[in-house]
Amino acid sequence: MSSTVLLDSNFLILPASHKIDVFREIENLLCMNVIFVTIQPVINELKRLAKKPTKLGKKASLALKFVSKCNILELDSKNITKRNADDSILDLSKSRKIIVATTDIYLKKRLREMNIPVIYLRGHSQIKLDGHLE
Repeated sequence: MSSTVLLDSNFLILPASHKIDVFREIENLLCMNVIFVTIQPVINELKRLAKKPTKLGKKASLALKFVSKCNILELDSKNITKRNADDSILDLSKSRKIIVATTDIYLKKRLREMNIPVIYLRGHSQIKLDGHLE
């Protein structure tokens, strides 16, 4: 059995900012094989951040290397790629029943309102699941 987990940009930055192996931690949390995915708007957001000469820019550059561990999901329509990453994540996770990994409080709230399971960071080192897997 396996689950698909969509990683957003701030979750991909966690290994650089908190020294956490999010891939291993998520597999341990779910106790199953995990298919890690992301979407082009997330990658675009990381690329935009990586251009900045800041600490966040350096972390985003490192996060882009972790994208290679993810499958890139194609979005259903060309219009969806012009929307922000959060809206694309909401639409995709709802239509495909995908678990989302995020540290964005507002995105987490919106996902939970739609009964979509969310993986998040608790404190500075614990990866937790909010919601039930189907």
